[in-house]
Amino acid sequence: MKNTGKEFESLSYQIFTLLSKDDRYSNVELDVLLDSPDGQRQFDVVINSRLSGLDILTVIECRDYAKNLSVSNVDGFYSKMQDVNANKGVIVARKGFSKTAKQKADRLGITLCTAHDYNRKLEDIGLQVPITFISLDSINMNLTFTAQFEANTSITSGINSVLINETPLLEFFQSKYKLGEIESTRLNQELSWSPELSKEDNVYVLDVHHNKIEIEKVEITYNIVGLYYFGYLHDLPNTIGMNNLSDNQINMFINSDDILIDYKHNLKEYKSHKNLPKMSGTNLIISDNINFNDLSKGVSHAQMKYIGPPNKTLERNS
Repeated sequence: MKNTGKEFESLSYQIFTLLSKDDRYSNVELDVLLDSPDGQRQFDVVINSRLSGLDILTVIECRDYAKNLSVSNVDGFYSKMQDVNANKGVIVARKGFSKTAKQKADRLGITLCTAHDYNRKLEDIGLQVPITFISLDSINMNLTFTAQFEANTSITSGINSVLINETPLLEFFQSKYKLGEIESTRLNQELSWSPELSKEDNVYVLDVHHNKIEIEKVEITYNIVGLYYFGYLHDLPNTIGMNNLSDNQINMFINSDDILIDYKHNLKEYKSHKNLPKMSGTNLIISDNINFNDLSKGVSHAQMKYIGPPNKTLERNS
């Protein structure tokens, strides 16, 4: 099938629309005719914007060629720019540009870019971003603390029987987890966490009569059950990107559904963190959420020190 270039023009239009989406004064259009002294001139993409009260016209030409564009392509486009009094010009190519084309464009103030998608070797953009998605299944938790009890004391079981400054321990743990202060990327292994407490903090456990009993040395051991999924942004089917050769800047856009919904199809599964490929530099890590609602009961274990008359028993409500 003959390459009409329309698909590449639509890709470029999509990217410039995304780049301009936060600008209230930009309007991006595809396949536009503009008036000139010699009649109308066609441009693949046109951006009308407003900056400091001034109207700015940017015209864009897209060329889906299998070879580098030459200086003649730059010359022809510059002539079109002058015909419509454009303030800014951009040429987007699939392959790239010759050395003389780059020199001429730099002298004329024309921006040169290459656009890429899944079908146009997105990895050629020069930026390979690893992505790790952490799929969480459940979390197993065990609570240990040290306390001094009177004889015949019965304490309430469950992690939320322990409170820190009136905040249930599970809620306290969850808030630290969401802030990234608790290790959450190591799956399927035992981890431990103890809250950093000062002398001013009040930490206690409730007995069955809701009396407060001071405790110390609180520790939670936990095991996050789940799987890792690894790949690269350029492997995701809906990722698109643009390499601005003039400004040495790369922009990439992904469809969140490729990761959050279709990650099992788009990324490779790993069961252990140590088996993940070793990466340096930028590494995008995304994790889904843990449901803490089912953890409020039956996960406490106490190391209890008895104080009271001899031969008395210490009871715990289970």
